[in-house]
Amino acid sequence: PDQTREMLATIKSTKPPGKAAFPILCLREDTFRVIADWHHYAILNLARVRANRSEPEWVASRLGITPLDARSAIERLKRLGLLECKAGRLVRTVESLDTSHDVPSSAIRKYHKQNLRLAELSIDRDAVTKREVTSITVALDPRRLKKAKRMIREFRTRMAHYLESDKPTEVYTFAMQLFPVSAKGNPT
Repeated sequence: PDQTREMLATIKSTKPPGKAAFPILCLREDTFRVIADWHHYAILNLARVRANRSEPEWVASRLGITPLDARSAIERLKRLGLLECKAGRLVRTVESLDTSHDVPSSAIRKYHKQNLRLAELSIDRDAVTKREVTSITVALDPRRLKKAKRMIREFRTRMAHYLESDKPTEVYTFAMQLFPVSAKGNPT
């Protein structure tokens, strides 16, 4: 209980960059580490699906995880005050979550690696009409990276507002990547 109270105290309310319509809870590193596995965010979003059920077996079948992983994640989210179970349904208690930006974090790296693996699986598993995987390769001036990252974050927020629906039936992950494929002094 003391650890739970301490972790809940680390959650602070903030607004996303730009003019967002709803507040975002910004999780500190130590709190995010507890829910860094991808399925925690997926469970929070299953709570938005109208016909959701709070049974770990139902969550496990929807996400392709074990019932034990589903049960543990649900309990963890409940202890953190991010999820409730009411009348046999999952109920999300926060509108949106975010983490720190541009700060080294093993938990955030873990979360992104899991999402990249899931995207790789989706390429082989899901029809092209049910996914979008795209990339571009550009030559750029690294001094533009700071603004490019800000633009990506603003776009991500706008896309989330567009995609979120009053009647969701599925949970998707939207990921974007921008990374160097050349290095100064690299002869290739």
